[in-house]
Amino acid sequence: MTRPLTERRSAEFLPDRPLDDSPDSVGEVQLTGRHSPAIIYDKMVDRVIGRRPHDGDLVHIIDGEQKGIGWGLYNVRSGIRVRRLTRRAAQPGKDWWVSRIDDALDFRKRTIPEVVEGRTQVGQKVYGPAYRVIHAEGDGLPGLIVDRYDSTLSVECFSLGLFQRVGPIVEILQEKLGTKHWIVRFDERAARAEGINPQEFRSPNCPDRAMIQEDGVLFMVDFETGHKTGFFCDQRENRKRLTEAAAGKTMLDMCCYTGGFGLVGGRKAAHATLVDLDENAVALAEENAKVNQYFGSRARYRFIQCDVFNYMRQVEAINQKFEVVVLDPPKLIGTRAEFEEGRRKYSDLNSLAMGLVEPGGLLVTNSCSGLMSEEEFLKVLKVASWRSGNEYRVERITGAAIDHPVRVDVPESGYLKAVWLRRTTDVQ
Repeated sequence: MTRPLTERRSAEFLPDRPLDDSPDSVGEVQLTGRHSPAIIYDKMVDRVIGRRPHDGDLVHIIDGEQKGIGWGLYNVRSGIRVRRLTRRAAQPGKDWWVSRIDDALDFRKRTIPEVVEGRTQVGQKVYGPAYRVIHAEGDGLPGLIVDRYDSTLSVECFSLGLFQRVGPIVEILQEKLGTKHWIVRFDERAARAEGINPQEFRSPNCPDRAMIQEDGVLFMVDFETGHKTGFFCDQRENRKRLTEAAAGKTMLDMCCYTGGFGLVGGRKAAHATLVDLDENAVALAEENAKVNQYFGSRARYRFIQCDVFNYMRQVEAINQKFEVVVLDPPKLIGTRAEFEEGRRKYSDLNSLAMGLVEPGGLLVTNSCSGLMSEEEFLKVLKVASWRSGNEYRVERITGAAIDHPVRVDVPESGYLKAVWLRRTTDVQ
């Protein structure tokens, strides 16, 4: 199953708006208050002063007292009217964009050098790393996500203004990272929210797949059938942490996607069962497991293509338990209108999962919905525990890997919550 795309266009049509905006083309937006949040919604804008900006234009942001408080990218067709780039007084030009990119790259080199430089050799072939290069607001480039998979950059745009400038940005990244290929996507939900058609662009001869390594484990990333940018780098540190916790134990990995938790976290497990509804993902997870047999993986794997709700009910019916259970569903809350339905799904999933853990066993349950706070997720787990009839204690709460930095004034950029729960042993 390929991605639903309205347009797949040639690389020569990749938007290439210059990173230097002429001062004559810059509009001015006045806010209702005295502060400039990173995300400026329609209701926060009082008026446009002077020249009316085109969608995607750079604008000067001023407060209610007409004092300059920053610069951002404008789009009247989006519910987010302005995405602020900077608070500085000077207008950002190409040097500013390059500096932002350099800062993001330097951050990764300082914090995860072993990942950035990671290589695994198999015969004559050497496979490179997977990590997040640009994390939108967390790196001061709102509306832009860039992941590196060996020699390919996988780019997602969520902002029209960033999309218009993505050509020069990709060119800068290619030069600095030495990568060979790129894919740029503006997916359906984000594109519609920004008022344009979803689009995809690829560099000439860009491969449909890339082999990457994580902590010595190989994964095939499929750009045709994969979700989001193709792989979930955000769980890298959690997968590694799980490795010793699952050693010698029975493990269940639900919503396994292409096998991240099962193959990294479960590589020392006595047995690992991986379940996902997506048949392409399960097939790729099984392919990844076969590749990694050559690296002495001691886990015995079972792969099941099935709806996880149905699978958990079947396992519950035969009273089967696991020592380690991982629940990592896709985003269940995409908009505020979906919040209540998504919360119910999280509650139902977790109440079933809590019934499959042996006494003393571990449940690692995740939410990647940015609109659900950690506090709200813990409330959901409290109810789920009561519904399951079992008691759990929180061992730790973790988030996304460090290459997914969280911006203080955009708390939803800390979207991933991983709650490590230990089922208490029944006391007679």
